[in-house]
Amino acid sequence: PLSDSVYQGTVWGPPLWNCDYEDARHAIQESGSAETVFADDLSCYRGFDASVTDEQILRTLTDCQQTLHAWGADNQVWFDPSKESRHVRTQSRPLGDLFKLLGITFDPRLKMETAVHEIAAQSHWRLSMVLRTRRYYSTSQLVHLYKSLVLAFVEFGTSATYHATDFALSPLDRVQKRLLEDLC
Repeated sequence: PLSDSVYQGTVWGPPLWNCDYEDARHAIQESGSAETVFADDLSCYRGFDASVTDEQILRTLTDCQQTLHAWGADNQVWFDPSKESRHVRTQSRPLGDLFKLLGITFDPRLKMETAVHEIAAQSHWRLSMVLRTRRYYSTSQLVHLYKSLVLAFVEFGTSATYHATDFALSPLDRVQKRLLEDLC
């Protein structure tokens, strides 16, 4: 028996966690929702017709959460309340605040402006670091540095940039244009 939990970063941590946590998905499926699991992150989701009221949606989400918590109580798994939230993602009737999912900040309207600004700010800083070294590298080498240090980070945010409007993407476009201008 594990008396102190499964420690992150250990060789046995992921397989043990998967064995203990794998059937949590059944509690979510029992409530009529679907799930995504990544390591110890669990998200449930469900599609609703536009005719369903916000109150009905929130009640369904709460029922799913309570079913999962009941499973947790039965299996000695406790969920961190600070990491739990409910959101309705739609252009017309969004509910909920901004939330992070695998490092990307999502907004319920899926405009993704906050996420794009975060990615652009980090990309700008990374590009500045690459360009500061230009006297030591050829243009080809700088492009390789850009691809590995900046573009890889931009691609990490594809789930945000995919949903963003052209206007929201302009800060990210400026970062990429800066590389081209600085390298002539």
